[in-house]
Amino acid sequence: MRPLIKGFGLLLSGIVLLLSLQHLLRDKPDNERLQAILLSNTLTQSLDGHRRYLTVKLPDSSVLRLTVKPDNDCQPPAQVLLAKGTNALTEQPSYHFIECQKP
Repeated sequence: MRPLIKGFGLLLSGIVLLLSLQHLLRDKPDNERLQAILLSNTLTQSLDGHRRYLTVKLPDSSVLRLTVKPDNDCQPPAQVLLAKGTNALTEQPSYHFIECQKP
């Protein structure tokens, strides 16, 4: 019975550690929204399903590729609305797709 208690305690400690790390390392929202220009919309197919990538040009002229849901039908030359966040570990900016604003 003793090894079972130790195993359960170790498992529980591991779960608590994983949940703590997930909470601490998630992106911090900057509450900043950006409008970007959609350059291309690419749909790829793989063995595990479809993936869609949007290539956008940010206001600072940098180009970024975002993963979006495969049913997103945003076509160039549309504007896309993005939410900007900061990665807690690297302090690098991260961007999340919000919506497509068709012209």
